[in-house]
Amino acid sequence: MKNICLLIIDPQKDFCDKMGSLFVPGADKDMARLDAMIYDLSGRISKIFVSLDFHKFDSIFHECWYTDDNGDGPAPFEIISSDDLEIGKWHTVFPDTEEYTVSYIKELESRDKSLIIWPYHCLSTYQDLYIGEQDGASIVRPISDALHFYSDGNFGDIQYIVKGTNRFTEQFSIFKPEVADESLFSKDLLKELEDFDLILVSGEAGSHCVAESLMDMYFHFEDDESAGKVILIGDTISPVPGFKDKQKEVVKLLKSMGMIVKKTTNIRKYIDSIWD
Repeated sequence: MKNICLLIIDPQKDFCDKMGSLFVPGADKDMARLDAMIYDLSGRISKIFVSLDFHKFDSIFHECWYTDDNGDGPAPFEIISSDDLEIGKWHTVFPDTEEYTVSYIKELESRDKSLIIWPYHCLSTYQDLYIGEQDGASIVRPISDALHFYSDGNFGDIQYIVKGTNRFTEQFSIFKPEVADESLFSKDLLKELEDFDLILVSGEAGSHCVAESLMDMYFHFEDDESAGKVILIGDTISPVPGFKDKQKEVVKLLKSMGMIVKKTTNIRKYIDSIWD
């Protein structure tokens, strides 16, 4: 019998609810489809992993980190370059963080990435990690209900993965922050996932946290054949506005690496065809 897990990345209100501060268009419908899939496949899924994005208000990717000479901050979705800081277009609010911030952004730029100012989202204090300081950090209702059904029915365990609590770096991937020493990579989590026969993957946003997590997964698997065990549920992810092409490119790349893309409408048939 196949040992199957489901990885749900950041199914939180700020991403998946239309009233969320960083709502990903289409995420509400994605979560409705995922909700139905969980009920349908609960008897086949051995374990569910759920990652949760939790941020502090004063984080390097929030507007309050920066100011111009007039005391104004950058707008949401604005890109801050290292040049912007070096020429004085922007300053860090806390002067002792400016040198680090420049080096951080330069590291991103060296990898063809940018520092984007995100709207305040998934805010939480350390003490309130699992409930969130604000409602946007909590799991969106359809998925919360499905997880309760899965847990109450004793179908398997649920493991929560907290990410994003370090205010000095963004963290899209469930395995490591954007700028971090390799020693911070969550090898134990990857090993646990790799031990399953199938890894179903869903969540938001497809262009960022899902994409980065899957890329990290592929490049850190111990067995090169493990990519073929990963199934991205393609109709349960959506891109951040402006990043639709990025999501398409990443999905195309992942498929070329051996990962599989299925929809909620055909995933059960696929699992039935290989179930033993």
